[in-house]
Amino acid sequence: MEKIVRIKSQGPLQQRNWTNPRTNESILISSIEFLLTDGIDTFVAEVTDQQALSLSKNPLDQQLVYSVQCRIDISEKKNDQTGEVRHFNKIRISKIQAV
Repeated sequence: MEKIVRIKSQGPLQQRNWTNPRTNESILISSIEFLLTDGIDTFVAEVTDQQALSLSKNPLDQQLVYSVQCRIDISEKKNDQTGEVRHFNKIRISKIQAV
């Protein structure tokens, strides 16, 4: 997905450990959440890893307009008690640049 957006807010750098269930390897994941709007819709998207570390040191100017390229990952969570399955979208920014 590609959109032209404005940044409503940029969150702080968050870091968490994740353990790969297949290899049992522990990995430190860095991320920053953004609240973005295209003037009609408002949505949350995140940058991860080196991009997040870089943006934590050099925050983006919220007065500018940006072009973002994103991918949408879908996950599901099953309620163990009811068996109900819910689906969730996670939007990850792969590229962001001022226009």
